[in-house]
Amino acid sequence: MNKKSFLTIILVSITCLAFLSVSSAYARSPQQYRWEGVAIGVGAAIIGSALLHPPYYHRPSPPPFYHHPPYYPRPDCDSWEVRREWVPPQYDWVWIPDHYDHRGCWVPGYWEKRLIYPGRWEERRYRLCDR
Repeated sequence: MNKKSFLTIILVSITCLAFLSVSSAYARSPQQYRWEGVAIGVGAAIIGSALLHPPYYHRPSPPPFYHHPPYYPRPDCDSWEVRREWVPPQYDWVWIPDHYDHRGCWVPGYWEKRLIYPGRWEERRYRLCDR
Protein backbone atom coordinates (compact mmCIF):
# COMPACT_ATOMS: atom_id res chain seq x y z
CA MET A 1 0.00 0.00 0.00
CA ASN A 2 1.50 3.32 -0.94
CA LYS A 3 1.69 6.41 1.24
CA LYS A 4 -1.15 8.28 -0.51
CA SER A 5 -3.63 5.44 0.03
CA PHE A 6 -2.62 5.06 3.65
CA LEU A 7 -3.09 8.77 4.37
CA THR A 8 -6.46 8.75 2.60
CA ILE A 9 -7.70 5.83 4.70
CA ILE A 10 -6.52 7.48 7.92
CA LEU A 11 -8.20 10.79 6.99
CA VAL A 12 -11.51 9.14 6.08
CA SER A 13 -11.56 7.03 9.24
CA ILE A 14 -10.81 10.04 11.48
CA THR A 15 -13.57 12.03 9.75
CA CYS A 16 -16.06 9.18 10.19
CA LEU A 17 -15.19 8.80 13.86
CA ALA A 18 -15.60 12.55 14.40
CA PHE A 19 -19.06 12.54 12.83
CA LEU A 20 -20.19 9.41 14.65
CA SER A 21 -18.97 10.52 18.07
CA VAL A 22 -21.07 13.69 18.08
CA SER A 23 -24.51 13.04 19.51
CA SER A 24 -27.48 14.16 17.50
CA ALA A 25 -29.10 17.42 18.62
CA TYR A 26 -32.65 16.27 17.95
CA ALA A 27 -34.33 13.16 19.25
CA ARG A 28 -36.38 11.99 16.28
CA SER A 29 -37.46 8.72 14.81
CA PRO A 30 -34.46 6.61 13.67
CA GLN A 31 -36.20 5.80 10.36
CA GLN A 32 -36.72 9.41 9.38
CA TYR A 33 -33.40 9.92 7.58
CA ARG A 34 -32.72 6.33 6.61
CA TRP A 35 -32.49 6.85 2.82
CA GLU A 36 -30.36 9.94 3.19
CA GLY A 37 -27.91 7.86 5.24
CA VAL A 38 -27.91 5.12 2.61
CA ALA A 39 -27.19 7.69 -0.12
CA ILE A 40 -24.33 9.20 1.91
CA GLY A 41 -22.87 5.73 2.55
CA VAL A 42 -23.06 4.73 -1.12
CA GLY A 43 -21.51 8.03 -2.18
CA ALA A 44 -18.70 7.62 0.34
CA ALA A 45 -18.04 4.09 -0.93
CA ILE A 46 -17.89 5.27 -4.55
CA ILE A 47 -15.61 8.21 -3.78
CA GLY A 48 -13.38 6.06 -1.55
CA SER A 49 -13.06 3.44 -4.26
CA ALA A 50 -12.18 6.12 -6.81
CA LEU A 51 -9.51 7.53 -4.51
CA LEU A 52 -7.95 4.17 -3.66
CA HIS A 53 -8.13 2.68 -7.16
CA PRO A 54 -7.83 5.43 -9.78
CA PRO A 55 -9.09 4.31 -13.21
CA TYR A 56 -6.34 6.05 -15.16
CA TYR A 57 -3.42 4.17 -13.61
CA HIS A 58 -2.20 1.19 -15.60
CA ARG A 59 0.83 -0.91 -14.98
CA PRO A 60 3.55 0.03 -17.48
CA SER A 61 4.16 -2.53 -20.15
CA PRO A 62 7.39 -4.50 -19.86
CA PRO A 63 10.30 -3.57 -22.10
CA PRO A 64 10.38 -5.44 -25.40
CA PHE A 65 12.37 -8.66 -25.51
CA TYR A 66 14.71 -8.95 -28.45
CA HIS A 67 15.88 -12.40 -29.43
CA HIS A 68 18.97 -12.55 -31.58
CA PRO A 69 19.68 -16.01 -32.95
CA PRO A 70 23.33 -17.02 -32.84
CA TYR A 71 25.41 -16.27 -35.90
CA TYR A 72 27.05 -19.20 -37.62
CA PRO A 73 29.44 -18.21 -40.40
CA ARG A 74 29.02 -19.99 -43.71
CA PRO A 75 31.65 -22.57 -44.53
CA ASP A 76 34.01 -21.81 -47.37
CA CYS A 77 32.81 -23.84 -50.34
CA ASP A 78 33.94 -23.35 -53.90
CA SER A 79 32.30 -26.20 -55.78
CA TRP A 80 28.68 -26.67 -56.79
CA GLU A 81 26.65 -29.62 -58.03
CA VAL A 82 23.50 -29.38 -60.16
CA ARG A 83 20.82 -31.95 -59.36
CA ARG A 84 17.51 -32.59 -61.06
CA GLU A 85 14.62 -32.95 -58.66
CA TRP A 86 10.98 -33.82 -59.26
CA VAL A 87 8.54 -31.25 -57.87
CA PRO A 88 5.15 -32.93 -57.32
CA PRO A 89 1.98 -31.31 -58.67
CA GLN A 90 -0.09 -29.09 -56.40
CA TYR A 91 -3.82 -29.53 -56.04
CA ASP A 92 -6.52 -27.49 -54.32
CA TRP A 93 -9.94 -28.57 -53.12
CA VAL A 94 -12.72 -26.36 -54.54
CA TRP A 95 -16.40 -26.42 -53.52
CA ILE A 96 -18.75 -26.82 -56.46
CA PRO A 97 -22.22 -25.50 -55.46
CA ASP A 98 -25.56 -27.16 -56.31
CA HIS A 99 -26.49 -26.90 -59.99
CA TYR A 100 -28.31 -28.52 -62.92
CA ASP A 101 -26.14 -30.46 -65.36
CA HIS A 102 -26.42 -30.33 -69.17
CA ARG A 103 -29.21 -32.97 -69.09
CA GLY A 104 -31.34 -30.96 -66.65
CA CYS A 105 -30.67 -33.21 -63.66
CA TRP A 106 -30.06 -31.68 -60.24
CA VAL A 107 -26.52 -32.20 -58.94
CA PRO A 108 -25.85 -31.53 -55.23
CA GLY A 109 -22.75 -29.58 -54.21
CA TYR A 110 -19.46 -31.42 -53.81
CA TRP A 111 -15.72 -30.91 -53.32
CA GLU A 112 -13.53 -31.23 -56.39
CA LYS A 113 -9.75 -31.60 -56.59
CA ARG A 114 -8.33 -29.04 -59.05
CA LEU A 115 -4.79 -28.92 -60.42
CA ILE A 116 -2.92 -25.70 -59.61
CA TYR A 117 0.64 -26.47 -60.76
CA PRO A 118 1.55 -29.56 -62.76
CA GLY A 119 4.50 -31.70 -61.68
CA ARG A 120 7.86 -30.75 -63.20
CA TRP A 121 11.59 -31.33 -63.06
CA GLU A 122 13.76 -28.58 -61.62
CA GLU A 123 17.48 -28.14 -61.61
CA ARG A 124 18.84 -26.99 -58.27
CA ARG A 125 22.37 -26.07 -57.27
CA TYR A 126 23.87 -27.62 -54.14
CA ARG A 127 27.06 -26.50 -52.48
CA LEU A 128 29.75 -29.15 -52.01
CA CYS A 129 31.86 -28.55 -48.93
CA ASP A 130 34.96 -30.36 -47.71
CA ARG A 131 34.38 -31.42 -44.15
